[in-house]
Amino acid sequence: MTSFEFDVAKSESNRIKIGRIQQKHWSAVVTYRTPNIRLISVRRSRKEEIAIYES
Repeated sequence: MTSFEFDVAKSESNRIKIGRIQQKHWSAVVTYRTPNIRLISVRRSRKEEIAIYES
């Protein structure tokens, strides 16, 4: 699984997790709020994200 970060707001840092399920690439946006992990969204990965995952 590959991940990278981006900032939506100064108080919160979101991460995109990229992985494969049954030969298809998926991207999940999550944020970490101690002690919880909050799932924001899950979608099929974009071409650019697949390239990052495969590199």
